[in-house]
Amino acid sequence: MRSSRRDEDFNVQTDYRNPPNGDIADMSRLIEQAAARNYDSVITTIADFDMLKNSIQKVTDKKIPLVTINSGTEEQSAQLGAIMHIGQLEYVAGNEAGKRAKAAGVKSFLCVNHIATNTVSFDRCKGFADALGIDKASTIDSGQNPTKIQSKVSAYLRNHPDTQSILTLGPVPAAATLKAVTQMSLQNKIYFVTFDFSDEIAKAIKDGAIKFAIDQQLYLQGYIPVAVLAIVKKEHTPPIRRRSARFSKRIRSSRRVFRPTD
Repeated sequence: MRSSRRDEDFNVQTDYRNPPNGDIADMSRLIEQAAARNYDSVITTIADFDMLKNSIQKVTDKKIPLVTINSGTEEQSAQLGAIMHIGQLEYVAGNEAGKRAKAAGVKSFLCVNHIATNTVSFDRCKGFADALGIDKASTIDSGQNPTKIQSKVSAYLRNHPDTQSILTLGPVPAAATLKAVTQMSLQNKIYFVTFDFSDEIAKAIKDGAIKFAIDQQLYLQGYIPVAVLAIVKKEHTPPIRRRSARFSKRIRSSRRVFRPTD
């Protein structure tokens, strides 16, 4: 979503900082730089709680209002001193996907985890496994290099030809896994599910290679924290974390709550 929509709605300026290669150490430095610049507020994901907590603490130590989004949990967000967390319940999301797979007759699956350093990611795999009645999910720590992901998935499928389903946790592993499945002529034979969305994933769904994708409503995850923090700034509202926790649960439970109007 273009930043101008949010910025115009709330008369704010939003600066974006992103580690180009997804490196957590780089992300940590960017958060520390945000604290040093004394922004009016900060929005960040909790991509790795243990590696980012000290950097994020530098933000809250300065009494800079903080909202966490996407990766992480409400509990982690509260520990970091954030006003609220806007995201999804990862276990529930994985479990709901697993229920659909079970209804289709799936009894075995591979979870392709490209963000294994984020412990919450395993909740997605566990939720899927629990829905299928599997004690332990078959998971590969794929890393984020597409070529290596494709190679690891191909090797797993060769060694485990009875695998009925694949769960990927984002667009990068989904695209790489799709290549592996296609090269092995397994598209439309494996029950392929992924988290998140992209043009390539949309095409694969249309083609039948991917059954469905679990979308976190990223538009809202980008829009709502700006709205909340703008109101906090304007109204000099003190953070009320208990109310914020219930607020974020409602965001997750309905796609229609808090949708901005055109």
